[in-house]
Amino acid sequence: MPLSYSLSLVSPGTLPPFITLDSETNELFMQSNNVAFAGPYTLRVTATLAAGSISGSEDFSLTIVDPCPTAIISIT
Repeated sequence: MPLSYSLSLVSPGTLPPFITLDSETNELFMQSNNVAFAGPYTLRVTATLAAGSISGSEDFSLTIVDPCPTAIISIT
């Protein structure tokens, strides 16, 4: 059964618009060169079976020190 993934921000606040999850490739994109977005983030990736009956999530910390135009992280 295929998995679907979703992304949310655990802290601080809501997910910034420059962090997105491509549901087709399961890649996390971060695209910003705005230094105002530098700092720590706690992200949650949730995987759900297509039937929706089973899901699990994992939190991870990300610190943006020096914003760059594009960063891509693959979720496997």
